Amino acid sequence: MITLMPALHLPDSIDTGSDSRRLPGIAPFSRLTAFPVCARRFSCGVVAADRIQVSEGTVPAWMGEADDGAYASGAILPAQPWRALRPAEVTMLTQGAGSARSAALDVVRLPEFLSRQGRKLFRRLKFCTDESQFAGALDRADYSHLLGELGQFAAGCGGVRGSPLVRISRPNSRVLTQRRDGCRIGLHVDDWFARDGDDRASLPGRLCINLGEEVRYLLMLNLPLTVLHSNLPANLATANMNLSGTPLARFFMTRFPRYPVLKIAIEPGEGYVLASENIIHDGSTEGTQNWDIAIHFLGNFGLPDRTGIHPTRKAGGGAPR
Repeated sequence: MITLMPALHLPDSIDTGSDSRRLPGIAPFSRLTAFPVCARRFSCGVVAADRIQVSEGTVPAWMGEADDGAYASGAILPAQPWRALRPAEVTMLTQGAGSARSAALDVVRLPEFLSRQGRKLFRRLKFCTDESQFAGALDRADYSHLLGELGQFAAGCGGVRGSPLVRISRPNSRVLTQRRDGCRIGLHVDDWFARDGDDRASLPGRLCINLGEEVRYLLMLNLPLTVLHSNLPANLATANMNLSGTPLARFFMTRFPRYPVLKIAIEPGEGYVLASENIIHDGSTEGTQNWDIAIHFLGNFGLPDRTGIHPTRKAGGGAPR
């Protein structure tokens, strides 16, 4: 598990860049006191510090070399380039105790037989050159069977809400989430369940499983929206009191563009559990060559209740990314 907010107390301010604006109460990346990487409760995977990269902030999509598709108005992307965590950052990011479900990320690993079924079913997609060819490339009976098995796995992680969603995305895309018109929305928070006045910390989250043949990435800010909103300076909070969800997230990233973004590798056969209605995030297939296949479940998923520090990748987990 990765804890996304400092435990017990927050530093006094954050240096947000050349304009010297400061946001009281929000912890800068370089001073985080709690970012533990913990043992999981319901399977054997861990999030290790050497699969995490960091960007030094965010940029508007029109400044972000938007050459991999159209972006929606107001979209914001992680700034380039990505870099590995420095040794001192690894130490800081793997210290501290666990936190609440609403402020945490967990990584799960599918049983090997399910991973094999998924690879076998979707293998033919690599020969598709267009989305219109997907349906003809999949065996419907095998597809239905796999969805049933994955549904049982998801139910073992917590209470599933509604039907799963399978998404097939293009390779080498900086961000993945799209509107109905195909425009990518950039870093965002989900609004499947949120309504005005809701406590986002208590809303259902997302389980997303990588069924493809290559790594995919979770992009995220380690800052719950509820913490962000409650710590805005009084003048900003009053002026923007009606902002919520992605508009609030974009306001924060525009106002404080040097708040860092994390890029976490999710290997084939792995998935992540995230409080996606409370955490600014998106997916990415940057650097890949094959179609990305992921299945998404919404629900109240459990997270670990014990902490174990893993500052390096678990043996056999593959090369750092």
